[in-house]
Amino acid sequence: MEPKIVLVTVCLALESTALLFMLAGVGALQNKCDDIDRALIGADLSCHATYRYQWWLVVFNAAVQVGVALAMIADAVEKYRIAICSLLAVLTVLLMDNTNKFLSLHDETSGALSDCAAVFAAGCVLAAMIHLVLIIVFGRTSPPVAAQGPAGTYKTYENQMAELHTVQDQQNPVPPPLSYPNV
Repeated sequence: MEPKIVLVTVCLALESTALLFMLAGVGALQNKCDDIDRALIGADLSCHATYRYQWWLVVFNAAVQVGVALAMIADAVEKYRIAICSLLAVLTVLLMDNTNKFLSLHDETSGALSDCAAVFAAGCVLAAMIHLVLIIVFGRTSPPVAAQGPAGTYKTYENQMAELHTVQDQQNPVPPPLSYPNV
């Protein structure tokens, strides 16, 4: 099995763990919504609407995770590489923003609310770090086929230039003109 596939599979397994942390944290916070001082989280909303953004983030993260897995299964990662990296980059920013918000909530509350906020923040941090690894893995491009030598070895720039000069030297040189124009 190719090392890249193994690394992505391990990352997706860890991503599932991060998703479970995020689900547990936001679910427990939603359950304890009545105990939260609305001024503390900056929401003047009902309990139903307080964590709407976090639920959307969890679902969006799960959808991207499923999309990456399907692209791997269909062997279409190269085709969708830019889209995958873009979605992961956007998710990473959103996760880091939520981490900051919920670490602040963790610091300003105590007891079960603090623990729930910490669990959600831990899931966000883990997912963001995994996304950074996946961006590096998927964002790395393979060299073009023309730059490959025999048996998949890669030609260096110097070797390519040497071959180019060899080909040019083998061609018949153009003789210089017999006379030059007056200046």
